[in-house]
Amino acid sequence: MKRLFLLTLFLSFLGACATQSTTTTSGGTEGTTDPSITALGTQANLTFTFEIQIKSDSDSSIDFDIPFPSSYTVPLYVDSDGTVSMQAGDFPRMVYRVCKTDSTTSGCMSNYSGATFDVDVVIDSCGTSVTDTNCGDADGTVYTGILGDDGSIYINALSMRMRLFAATSSVNGYTATDGNSGLAVLSRMSVNISTANVASGTLSASGSPIDADNKVTLVSAGLIPSDIAVIGDAHYLSSLAGTFDMDPLSLLQ
Repeated sequence: MKRLFLLTLFLSFLGACATQSTTTTSGGTEGTTDPSITALGTQANLTFTFEIQIKSDSDSSIDFDIPFPSSYTVPLYVDSDGTVSMQAGDFPRMVYRVCKTDSTTSGCMSNYSGATFDVDVVIDSCGTSVTDTNCGDADGTVYTGILGDDGSIYINALSMRMRLFAATSSVNGYTATDGNSGLAVLSRMSVNISTANVASGTLSASGSPIDADNKVTLVSAGLIPSDIAVIGDAHYLSSLAGTFDMDPLSLLQ
């Protein structure tokens, strides 16, 4: 049961706290008929896979490497001056299903002997000060960053939300509404993601700027704050690797 608890706990702590940028925007730019051109810039869709690792220097039981099995898509908005934006309400719902060893539930991604019931761990994005009932489409939070002419990307302070749901035929993380708190909602954390090289403890990864095939890898790493129960002072590393549906660099002046 301890490993299940650690798994569900650490998924909500993806980065160190940072300053969050929040704004409310309209859905488009007046005078344009192209729906991909908005007040934030031109839409470029990123389809990606997500992986997270966490490792403690002092507790060998805290050592996870979990690639989420699905792919996801999120729109980014690129302005001609290099400003890149992401809306919290656009960030996809990512689900990781943890089941009992003898579970008959379909779609299990990990099985743990200590689990007493099947759980969906659900990660999405919602503004730090936004209530759960106002997450999703009602959330006007916008995260901003920079797209360099060399393909590098930095996005500041993504506020990540993690919820737990019972994985049953009637209640699960796949069908939950954005405002449903489920069994539990853990603290939101802010994450800076970039194409730079990152390292923490023995964990390290190299981000990759946008290449000729519109592929990119965004990474984040750091030390989990010591005041967080169980996994405080452990190191984390997350990786988001994907492909844009167009060339974002072509949008820069």
